[in-house]
Amino acid sequence: MQNRLKNALWHKSKSGATAAFLAAGWLAAPLVGCGGGGGGGNPNAPTSRASVTIQWPGRSRVVLAPASALSAVVRIAGASLSSGDLVFTVNRDPAKISAHSEIYRAPTDARTGPFTATFTFHGQANGQGSVVGIGSKPVILTGGAFDLGEVSVTGTVATSAVAPNQTLETGQVSDLAFSARDASGAVIAVTPGSANFTVISGQDLLSVVNGRLRSGDRAGVATTTVSVDGRTSATERVGIGGAVFTFSSRGARGPIPFLAMVTD
Repeated sequence: MQNRLKNALWHKSKSGATAAFLAAGWLAAPLVGCGGGGGGGNPNAPTSRASVTIQWPGRSRVVLAPASALSAVVRIAGASLSSGDLVFTVNRDPAKISAHSEIYRAPTDARTGPFTATFTFHGQANGQGSVVGIGSKPVILTGGAFDLGEVSVTGTVATSAVAPNQTLETGQVSDLAFSARDASGAVIAVTPGSANFTVISGQDLLSVVNGRLRSGDRAGVATTTVSVDGRTSATERVGIGGAVFTFSSRGARGPIPFLAMVTD
């Protein structure tokens, strides 16, 4: 077909202009093709299906991703096929209390190329509740399956505290009230399993069992701390059974001592 096209154009005119057109048309012919075949056009760019492996730490245990986190929102800026952000939410399995890893895959394909992935961890499921950790990293998505790899996450909890003047009955298993705050002093709402209690004194009166506090069978005063996402509180006293201890409340003229009697 290339020879027929060449001869037809050549016989139509022998001018230099026609010869130039002939050369251009003849060279372009293989790109257009003759008869059948699937030539022409650029193939579709390959897509990527991103995934992320999250190491969920044990609740009330060590902290890798924030122990207070129950979910995370993954955002890859500009990576969706429509050039918007690719966003998906992952939840920790509430039935798995101990440390474990899970792989989460994006529900849709992404464009290939360089992007920035951001991970925002939340204190409640489905990306709800307080933000308890943030991490980001540059990624280069390639065709096919692509794991986003290791990400360093910074927790937002700056301080924690055991609520003062708490008491437990003898033989009681309970959580103590505690709080977590960010660097500005604002309260961060986290679930009870986020707390890691340590008994500092009075271990014969109070112990930690499966992340909760268990009081003994006699009265006394123990001291404990709480740690939330690696931020440990000051020591706080806890009354057990019929223990008597003093605490103070600040009045107009300074601290006012009180005497607390805890009864069985």
